[in-house]
Amino acid sequence: MQPIFLALLLTSGIRFPIVAGVAGFSYLIGRIGYFNGYSSGDPSGRLKDKRFSLLQYGGLLTMVVSAVVMAVELVMGKSPLLSL
Repeated sequence: MQPIFLALLLTSGIRFPIVAGVAGFSYLIGRIGYFNGYSSGDPSGRLKDKRFSLLQYGGLLTMVVSAVVMAVELVMGKSPLLSL
């Protein structure tokens, strides 16, 4: 999951840096919650608190959407990155 996160963070951060930063932060908070539950020794502790999963996947989905929006803008020729 880490390579996907880094690729999406880089791709979406080029066009939407603040959105990517907030989404990356929420993803990391979700991962920390997952790891805290995982390290408890109880397998059901990994998903005990659903808020952490929501943060994690919400951040990842936000980065996916912003990367797709950036790609569509580039393909359509309407991206502000083309005028640099």
